[in-house]
Amino acid sequence: MTSGTIDETMRSYNGAFSAQDSRAMARHFHVPLLVLWSDGRVRAFNDRPALDEFAAEIVASMRQLDLSRSDVLDLQSREMSPVYGIASWSFERIARDGRSLGRLSATYALVRTEAGGG
Repeated sequence: MTSGTIDETMRSYNGAFSAQDSRAMARHFHVPLLVLWSDGRVRAFNDRPALDEFAAEIVASMRQLDLSRSDVLDLQSREMSPVYGIASWSFERIARDGRSLGRLSATYALVRTEAGGG
């Protein structure tokens, strides 16, 4: 998986995220999926319906925050093999009124699928 493919996949995910399109977001998730938060929470997903529900939960929380978009501040990617890659990014979440909702960082392990993306 090339760095260019990783960057393209992450920007596509961010576009779906900013559009609050849970179906498009969920297409970027694959099973099994393990999500770890900095506060120690962990969630594991083993089926597509659970991933779809998770994406819908994310969008619902975004709407509660009145989130407009996430601006990427830094994106670093690394090819691990032709199939695997790592992406780490930091971004700022922006409310509809333009105020900052805070800065966050996340790291993703990506797997190339038959469809071609991460």
